[in-house]
Amino acid sequence: MIPTRYFLGRPDVGEEMNISIEKGKLLIIRLMAIGAVTEGKGTRDVWFEVNGEVRAVPVEDRSAAVETVSRERATTDPGSVGAPMSGVVVEVRVKEAQEVKKGDILCVQSAMKVSYFSRRYGDIKLK
Repeated sequence: MIPTRYFLGRPDVGEEMNISIEKGKLLIIRLMAIGAVTEGKGTRDVWFEVNGEVRAVPVEDRSAAVETVSRERATTDPGSVGAPMSGVVVEVRVKEAQEVKKGDILCVQSAMKVSYFSRRYGDIKLK
């Protein structure tokens, strides 16, 4: 069982905790160090000694200023095209000012070793 003080807040560096995980089994955990924020990830490594063995655990630091990137989602607008999953465009099959008919392939995308086509579900003229 984790003592309430450690469940609700972190221990001080160098402080040792004794946590019973079942009858006759005790974890002796000591907080050794807290690393700097990892650039671009918003995490920091926290170093513990668990029963004499040193371990590093990456922990999310909610107070770190990290820029997150979000992409615009497809809408119901006639010119909006969605993708079935996040991936990269590996081939564009249309040109500027081209007439695109329903069912034409706009581009080929790839994600997680799977390629898929983005098709147009209505007639449009590209700008």
